[in-house]
Amino acid sequence: MSHIHHKSHHLVWLAILCCLLTACAIQTPTPVPKPPTPVKPEITLTIASVGSQPIFNKPLMTVAAGSRVTLEFTNSTSRGDRIMQNWVLVQPGAETGVISDAPNTTLDTSFIKPDDPRVIAFTTAVVGSQIAVVTFDAPPPGRYTYLSTAPRHQEMRGMLVVQ
Repeated sequence: MSHIHHKSHHLVWLAILCCLLTACAIQTPTPVPKPPTPVKPEITLTIASVGSQPIFNKPLMTVAAGSRVTLEFTNSTSRGDRIMQNWVLVQPGAETGVISDAPNTTLDTSFIKPDDPRVIAFTTAVVGSQIAVVTFDAPPPGRYTYLSTAPRHQEMRGMLVVQ
């Protein structure tokens, strides 16, 4: 009987050894790290009107596509002039339509048709010596016009080149 007991004892140890070897052979897959989410470059642009003239001080600006752009627009007219100006970035070819819709808008909408898909980004309309800020994602590569839709200053134009 001791011989049978001895054999069963060996079988138990053999079973344990097999389980351990099997457990060691089964490897938990190493998790593959996710690539880091690309961080958008952040760019700050400043632009202003030129005194009471209806022109921007920067007729051309350049940014990288997909950049997070913060634009600071300064209305450089005199506060006493009470001249409204804004900065509006539009889709290519949309300049005339956005400008022609401006008379049907109000200061409450910054002289822009609400939810206009032709408008990429815009600042609020501000009077002299005030600054308006807008943050937006730069559109795909191309050339985009920026302009003012404020009354009497709709000839203000410039070009944003997105590379």
